[in-house]
Amino acid sequence: MTIQAFDPRIPFDRQTARRAGVTVSELLGPRFRKLFHDCYVCADVAASTATLARAALSFSPDGSHASHHTAARLWGGCVPDDPDTHVS
Repeated sequence: MTIQAFDPRIPFDRQTARRAGVTVSELLGPRFRKLFHDCYVCADVAASTATLARAALSFSPDGSHASHHTAARLWGGCVPDDPDTHVS
């Protein structure tokens, strides 16, 4: 099993942060941004469509993919404003 180095610029969960030595206080402080329930990223990373899709896919079942407005936005399509991140 290969253990990857902790990269806070890529969405991660609380367990991964704790294994990397990040305290709960640090995780909930200004250094990090909460994207979804138990999904965080470094605060200086923009909550772009790509970042949100990557975050949602990180806790979705294998074989899931960005879909609907999220996929269209990633491909540069013109879609209505939608605050949801879609995965299928």
